[in-house]
Amino acid sequence: MRGPMDPIALPPPDPMPSLAERVGALISADSKAVQPVVPGAARRLGLMLAVVLPMGPVLTTGIAEWWAADTRHAVAASTHSPKARAAAGRQAERQALARLGGRSVAGTLDRVARLIPADDQLVTLETTIDAEAGPRLRAEIATVDPDRLRAAMARESTVSRLRTESERRGDGVLIVTVEGAL
Repeated sequence: MRGPMDPIALPPPDPMPSLAERVGALISADSKAVQPVVPGAARRLGLMLAVVLPMGPVLTTGIAEWWAADTRHAVAASTHSPKARAAAGRQAERQALARLGGRSVAGTLDRVARLIPADDQLVTLETTIDAEAGPRLRAEIATVDPDRLRAAMARESTVSRLRTESERRGDGVLIVTVEGAL
């Protein structure tokens, strides 16, 4: 039985010469070394590899340039088509909505509705996506006590960036406009 500190016996060496030994034998033309079946075949293979291997990066660069030129041509051709411009506009809108980070209009409406006191009413809610400022929210809330609305907004961390923009009189209530980044 073998103990934990006993050395492990290595398997016997392979009787076949390694690839490095065979290549070394081809280069040195040692008579004792393993000779290929066709001596000229090894030289032809080496010459072919010497020519083809450096061509890999050149071919890769050439194919990439060809694809880029083809893409540029397709984009240039598509800018003239109204259908392609509409598709590009829809794609840009989807990307802008993706930048909202999962903040859907329904989710925003739900957060604002839970934020305002029970006596207050949400009059309008508008979300916009500005390329420079990012997603923004504008809401009009009908309230009897605007100070209570401001305090509720200050307590809620998810909408703490909303600020009161204006107040105007409505039918027995004040309509407070809040705006800010989402």
